Amino acid sequence: MSRKPGIAGDWLAKYKDRVYQTDDITINGRKMRPPKYYDRLYEIDHQDKMEEIKKNRKKDEQVCPFLFYDFFLFPPSYYDRLYEIDHQDKMEEIKKNRKKEMDKLAHLFTPEALKQAEKTHKARMSLYKRNKL
Repeated sequence: MSRKPGIAGDWLAKYKDRVYQTDDITINGRKMRPPKYYDRLYEIDHQDKMEEIKKNRKKDEQVCPFLFYDFFLFPPSYYDRLYEIDHQDKMEEIKKNRKKEMDKLAHLFTPEALKQAEKTHKARMSLYKRNKL
């Protein structure tokens, strides 16, 4: 086990109050929850505050569990806008948007479309193997 501070351990020591005030960090313009390593370090000094933060996270998960599991469906800016809407409105809006997204992509998953995609793939691979592509 390393005795040196972990990745960005010094950075966290400098900015931990700012990180846990909002309970997020920004990496490449995307806001996300701090890593567990940061949570462990913060909990050493501020155990009572960390318990409160964890309770708030669990409350957020219960109110809106999709926020933590469906990041691949919608970009993070979508989630930022959801916080401004009431919880009931969030669920209705998400259901509508998911349905719209699925309807837009439905034609790509018909048997005919899948067969055509497979033919196209095979044709491209044969051209690639002959160094023509």
